[in-house]
Amino acid sequence: MKQTTLFFALLFTCIGFGQSPEITNYNWRCVGLDIDGESIQAPFNNSEVDKVTLSMLQDDDPSTEDFVTIVCNALTSSDGEVIYDDTQITFTLPELIQTLITCDQGGNQDFEGAYFDFFYDSQGSPLSYEIIELTEYVMTITSPNGDTAHYQEDSLGFSNSPIHTITMYPNPASSQVIIEANTDTIDRIEFYSIKGQVLKVLDNPSTSIDVSTLPQGNYFLKIYIGDSFSFKQFMKQ
Repeated sequence: MKQTTLFFALLFTCIGFGQSPEITNYNWRCVGLDIDGESIQAPFNNSEVDKVTLSMLQDDDPSTEDFVTIVCNALTSSDGEVIYDDTQITFTLPELIQTLITCDQGGNQDFEGAYFDFFYDSQGSPLSYEIIELTEYVMTITSPNGDTAHYQEDSLGFSNSPIHTITMYPNPASSQVIIEANTDTIDRIEFYSIKGQVLKVLDNPSTSIDVSTLPQGNYFLKIYIGDSFSFKQFMKQ
């Protein structure tokens, strides 16, 4: 079974060679997958799955897991082993094991199956990855067949100011997205692809944004109110 969801970048600089310290120095939160051309959003903010986490280590200690990712179940590297190649910027998972918990919510179960298959299908083969500096760090992991999983540093905030609360709905959406702020008006919205390309800039936008012409996939919005800004993730169906 294969399926999944999405992810990212903006105003970015690639970190380059020797990235394994970067991949192991941070806790990551999956935001989605792109599988066989289909974008699937990671579950978040519900009672069963608050976020999909990924942690990786490089400590040469077989008693600790060097790869752990959790949806409802935990998927880990057997015997704690991960093989890093800092020249090719890849890592290899020789063998994986998982816990046997059933997700109560069907959408979470579907995502978990697709997400875990992304790694199971790549066992023994190098997975490449790229880390990009945004406000903090974002990461894309690419399987040998070209499918991708997208992450952001788990501490990445949604705003550089606690004053404003921004809501966006529906998400996913096919034609229009409503963006509202609890204080003041939104001054500017920038649309970014997951590759960090600026696709659209709206000054003094209305609360209803036409997204019908955007290709299906995942995007980031950088939303400005005065001197502060917030990041929102958006999926176009």
